[in-house]
Amino acid sequence: MDIEEIKEKIEHSPNRRVALLIAVLALALAFFESLGKSYQTDALSLQVESANLWSFYQAKSIKAHATELARGIVIEVADKAQLSESEALKKWAEDVERLTSNDVDKDGKHQLFEKAKEVEAERNLMFKKYRYMEIASAILQVSIVLASAAIITSAGFLVTGACILGVVATAVGLVGLFVPALI
Repeated sequence: MDIEEIKEKIEHSPNRRVALLIAVLALALAFFESLGKSYQTDALSLQVESANLWSFYQAKSIKAHATELARGIVIEVADKAQLSESEALKKWAEDVERLTSNDVDKDGKHQLFEKAKEVEAERNLMFKKYRYMEIASAILQVSIVLASAAIITSAGFLVTGACILGVVATAVGLVGLFVPALI
């Protein structure tokens, strides 16, 4: 057998197509794995941000409650005539209002509550996208194994299975990428 015959045999070999299929599946696997890791990192960062916002919310709640409690105690024990002119009581009332709702700095309890809910929703979306990418990656890994086995066994049904799983994995990945709330 000369070099030309070997070349021709390789060019017309069904294994060449299967090798190309494996390369395409591996490329899709790399794509979905990278996206999955990116979504996972984003989700974990959002989890930390969410926890920080809820801690800040809790601190504001405690401070507002303590200030309101102190104000209430002073009102109970104070001389009623001097009470209406008390600068401290006015400041405390302003502090409680600012701690509860601060439209200027956007760090009142109400604003923190809304922001924390938004961050949680975004975190949940990132985790959902991450799960889709993980599922797509797992299916692609199985399809690569089937395609590899098809080269060894020359079993056509394994190539068909690998192709079907590749399409399914791509569909799952695209759903996760563009419409993760679908399922």
